[in-house]
Amino acid sequence: MSETKSEFEFILEKPFLYMKDGVEVEAKTLILKSPCRNNGRIISKLRQGFSRGMKSLQQGNTNNDSSQNQNSNSDFIRSPSEKSSISATEIVIFMDMSDTSMPDYEDSFEKLLLNDICYLDEKEKLTKPLAVKIDCEDFLRLLGEYLENFTMSSWRKMMTAKK
Repeated sequence: MSETKSEFEFILEKPFLYMKDGVEVEAKTLILKSPCRNNGRIISKLRQGFSRGMKSLQQGNTNNDSSQNQNSNSDFIRSPSEKSSISATEIVIFMDMSDTSMPDYEDSFEKLLLNDICYLDEKEKLTKPLAVKIDCEDFLRLLGEYLENFTMSSWRKMMTAKK
């Protein structure tokens, strides 16, 4: 089984400007570090929303299996131990289609980002004034990347361990 990453770099499609040491700097990438236990409540909320989202999609797919696309989504959900080619964008779309309250979910994700896991470079932490500069589409892709890199691998490990 693959090891969980400790961090990943996210390239912004729409960079933004911020001030650092009196100089205007362009943020082109974000560094997301693996969350630790001090973020436990937020992580639990994100993991639970993700699991509920996947469960509601699975239940929806078993009720209506006439669509080939829905069947492939159901296969993804039922096969947590297999490597999947699902993208970060598709994860967010699945979450949108689920019963998960995306506005609340996005708020929780932003809280996590602002709690010492997201950096503009090795030392510059993401702050609320900088977070609001992130383009909406970049934010959703970042959410998907977070879920893919940290939550999805954890979810797969838990689902595989149940057997």
